[in-house]
Amino acid sequence: MARLELQRGALTLELEPLQRHDNASRVADDPLPRGALHVGDLGCFDLERFGQWAAEGVDWVTRYKAGVRLLDLQGNPIALVEFLQQQAGPVSLPVTVGLQRLPMLLVAQPVSEACSHTRCANLRHKAKRKNQPVSQQRLKLAG
Repeated sequence: MARLELQRGALTLELEPLQRHDNASRVADDPLPRGALHVGDLGCFDLERFGQWAAEGVDWVTRYKAGVRLLDLQGNPIALVEFLQQQAGPVSLPVTVGLQRLPMLLVAQPVSEACSHTRCANLRHKAKRKNQPVSQQRLKLAG
């Protein structure tokens, strides 16, 4: 696992066993300074950690993890695929996420047909490698 801290120019590297998930890395648990921005992939998706960061004044950017509960600010569930299919263009919507109702900003942008096909092909390839099905929701979100 690696963490690059741009303000101070620090690089933290930790060699981990292949079987260890990114969220279990000691680097992931290192505190971040107030005002920091963490940019992470789905391997770092952890609502509990995001809540802690919010309390500490740390911001983050991550991809949506399929299946995570989204609510509008009135507490109504958002059916993400159906909601996005109704939008004509980019979306920027305040939401709450998970059982903790963590406030976040949902940002979505439709992609080209070619990009969507490539993403779906990649999802199917990974699923075949792992001998697992791909959910229809993930395939629809690829667009």
